[in-house]
Amino acid sequence: MRYKNIQDSKRNGVVYTPSDMASYISNLMFSYNSERKSSGKITVLDPAVGGGDLLIAMVNTLFNAGIKDIEVVGYETDEEVVKNTKDMLMSQFPFINVDIRIGDFLSEVEKGNVEKFDYVIANPPYIRTQILGSNRAKEMAEKIKVNGRFDIYYAFLIYTKLVMKDTGIAGYITSNKFMSIKAGES
Repeated sequence: MRYKNIQDSKRNGVVYTPSDMASYISNLMFSYNSERKSSGKITVLDPAVGGGDLLIAMVNTLFNAGIKDIEVVGYETDEEVVKNTKDMLMSQFPFINVDIRIGDFLSEVEKGNVEKFDYVIANPPYIRTQILGSNRAKEMAEKIKVNGRFDIYYAFLIYTKLVMKDTGIAGYITSNKFMSIKAGES
């Protein structure tokens, strides 16, 4: 009964990233891979793009390091958010390739439809198993091989390895809860 009357933002796990946090994580990610600046096009993925703050921060970090050949890809399930985010990114960064896709990143990875990226930066949705529903939660737990209660961001973390280049860097903003509960053991 507790999870029957929840707002859409909670049902969809919507938590937007403050710009200072986005800048911090993008700069930290780049510091681990700064030699990439002279090796051609850099590709960046945000699997749950929302308003695009993480992509803005990553593009600014790369651009400030002298990297101009940049392609960003984002996934978002809300069509209006996709349009607004794509328009904003294209107007702010007319010199890069922008591809914001309407769709569920996890489903696309399961179908094998996602290419490999140099950087994966994300603040994935926070959706507890109780909100997902028992059938969807069980199906997802089997796919990502976890036991106990989990949050959907686990799947985003696990699927990242499937979409990163061998030299890729990932930066995620998540709760630290996964390090102390049963599902986090795996």
